[in-house]
Amino acid sequence: MAISESLIAHHEAAHAVLALDLGCQLEYVALVTDGDSGGHIHADSLAHRSQYGHDVQAFIADCENEAMIALAGPYAMQKFKPCRTKLKQQRYIQAAQDDIDYARNCALGIALARLENQIPQGTEVITQEHNRAAAEEHQRVCAKTERLISERWDAICRVAAELQKRRVLLRNDIDALINPRLG
Repeated sequence: MAISESLIAHHEAAHAVLALDLGCQLEYVALVTDGDSGGHIHADSLAHRSQYGHDVQAFIADCENEAMIALAGPYAMQKFKPCRTKLKQQRYIQAAQDDIDYARNCALGIALARLENQIPQGTEVITQEHNRAAAEEHQRVCAKTERLISERWDAICRVAAELQKRRVLLRNDIDALINPRLG
């Protein structure tokens, strides 16, 4: 079962809209229909930026935003075309596995920072407590992402429709679509 182009457009549009809403420096979003990728956004990493500082709360906030940006795609897919079969649900998860894994890693970073009260460095031993805390953080971020997708759905649909027409949208294009009164 192939993932439709419109579904991919909504996935990528959700990444782009949330990236801009959450303060990420987004350059562009692209819809690609050949190869292994269906599309991508090009943006800076919020968590990477704060990882080299000493502000634990800034790191936690940036990791949370990164996780929500990553999860925006999968949540938009589900909102655009809900899964009604196990096979379709498996296909969506497979298509978005990198995003889901990235969000889980961000949740682990948040959990480690909260538990240790410091920005995680290196590859320390991950305990059961860390895994439990990471799962809780992931659930919290999932709920927040789902709410943001619902709130921004009209903007996501505008960006997705234009992305299907033009294949690549620059930041200014996305800004104009997100805030049509300002464009």
